[in-house]
Amino acid sequence: MSEKAAKVEIACEGCRKRKRKCNGARPACMACVARAQDCHYLDEEVSRKRKLNVDYVASLEETIEVLRGQILELNKRSDNDEQYRIRREQELFGDEHPNATLSGDSSREKRLASAVDEVSAMIWKIDLGADGRPQFTGPSGNFTFQSASTMVEQISAAPTDERMTICHSEVRTAKQEFVNHFINHVNLYHQFLEASQIIEIDSISSGGIDTQLLRDAIHVAGSRFSLRQDADKIGKLIMDEFESKVLQTCRSQPSSLVVQALCIISWYCLACSQDNMAWMYLHMASAINLQLGLHVTALQNLHNQAGIMSPNDARLLRILWSFALQDRILTAMLGRQCSLPWKRIKAREFSETLQPDAKLEEITFGHQCRLWYLLDQYLDQIYDFDFGRLDFKRRSKLLIDGRERLFDFHQSVDRRLREDGKQKPKCVIVFQMSYQTALLLVHRPYLCEKPDTWIYRVALRSITAAASSITRLVHIYRKTDDLANAPPFLVHHIMSAAIMLLLNTTSTDQEICRRSIGRFRLCVSALEDMQQRWKRAADAILLLRELAHRWSVVHVLPIHLSAPLAASDTKAKQPAVHVEKMLGDQSSNPVGMDHDLSTEPDPLGFDFGEVYMATGSVSPEPWGFANDYALQDLTAYPDFSQMFNHMWPDNGWD
Repeated sequence: MSEKAAKVEIACEGCRKRKRKCNGARPACMACVARAQDCHYLDEEVSRKRKLNVDYVASLEETIEVLRGQILELNKRSDNDEQYRIRREQELFGDEHPNATLSGDSSREKRLASAVDEVSAMIWKIDLGADGRPQFTGPSGNFTFQSASTMVEQISAAPTDERMTICHSEVRTAKQEFVNHFINHVNLYHQFLEASQIIEIDSISSGGIDTQLLRDAIHVAGSRFSLRQDADKIGKLIMDEFESKVLQTCRSQPSSLVVQALCIISWYCLACSQDNMAWMYLHMASAINLQLGLHVTALQNLHNQAGIMSPNDARLLRILWSFALQDRILTAMLGRQCSLPWKRIKAREFSETLQPDAKLEEITFGHQCRLWYLLDQYLDQIYDFDFGRLDFKRRSKLLIDGRERLFDFHQSVDRRLREDGKQKPKCVIVFQMSYQTALLLVHRPYLCEKPDTWIYRVALRSITAAASSITRLVHIYRKTDDLANAPPFLVHHIMSAAIMLLLNTTSTDQEICRRSIGRFRLCVSALEDMQQRWKRAADAILLLRELAHRWSVVHVLPIHLSAPLAASDTKAKQPAVHVEKMLGDQSSNPVGMDHDLSTEPDPLGFDFGEVYMATGSVSPEPWGFANDYALQDLTAYPDFSQMFNHMWPDNGWD
């Protein structure tokens, strides 16, 4: 008996359609040659397997868990009999109901209790900076972990002899370079000015005092990205000129140009780690903003009946939203309240001013404004002094509302901003990272809940998935551009993800620990690339090293950072003042704290200052459900809001 012919891997299209045998010969098979027909092959392999939308399945799982939690809350109100309530839960949910006690291997999987408490703690600190000035920091900025205040590098005027060595021709050439850097690296994300306005202002040699102020601000901001050896000197000289006339300009000629200049200088001070100065300049911009009425452009009678905006109105709306975005970014990075509350803005969205042929960076900016404006509404309530006093029902409702709003926003984004496996511009990647950071910030305070509650599990899964996604986006960004050219607020995004990943490395589950170590080291590597330009990245690395020593996971650090912290590496301890003492709160334990990390001696000898936490007590067995809830494979369980149809690449770094 003759042997069967080998099976052909790919048949031609003609033979496939007619269901006939094909020998797979190229360029034409024998069947097509015999019939004098065209022979065509599809080079791309067609998968016969039905693809499973993992993101959609994960979203349904988390939605079910949220609904289960709400059902339990309703049952608690109606069932007075405790035994009857437990029996009903077991009948309804079986062994997987949200309040069920975990058993088996999952109950042995834990994280370091003190680390969980620190990550979820709501701490406000007032430290003394290097110059002796007070420095206020809130929990969303991540630096409340530190026992010592962040060193603030003050920009001082260049010495007179150094100024004399810089000739006017060099300054003129450098300014043109600074303008190009401003367009490519600053305005790309913040849209402070239209491209035509930048060219117009830069081409005018004189102009009014407000025009000169805006021109100086553009040059100063662009100097941060220059590779010239004298870029810092020239930038400081221009900054001196700006400071010499800013108050006079605000007093004599408050205009929309001054608002733009102050916002840009606020960005520059934040990039230089001058947080207090950044905050001050932003509030100056807010004052002029209110004076000009830019925040109420959507009120009735401010537009014609047709609702059509003139070019000047569109420019003013751009100024308002560029200010609002900078305000929200500062709010999150410094952990402070915004200068212009979200309830006080009555303006049309920036996207309404865009033409059909608008650039992608303008579309991305419009979505960034919507995202941060939405996020501020919930950060304002969650990162609040009284958040710990809210009952469980109000806290859970706040989280559910925030998740739903973020999900609705995610579903409404422009299709060009979604993850689809294709290479995206860096402004789109930064937007996607901002969305993941928003999820992380909203959920993180809920890690203080009891581990046997559904809200705790939802928060943990969402935070872990968001941190994992940020790491993946960092890997993608590196393929697009050098991280040294990334905006400074990206340090906050990467640092937030790194803290969560470092927390995961304290897990007793080896699979969770292994994945988290690889992703954590990628975040540290990204921060090392960014510290060449941004001092905040160097501070973030130091903080991560301190946390690794404190949580006894020094082995997860890269080898060159795993050495013991020297005295010169850590800042001198400064006293931190409890904010509620300043507010006159007479209660010694305002939120019923049973466990205070500030009173525990650190095994490594760090003194973390007088800080107080506004969270609940620490559970003896936190994070014990990880195995039952598939945290071993984070790529298969993303957050329910991550509905992009993308593939999870196997990059080898996890």
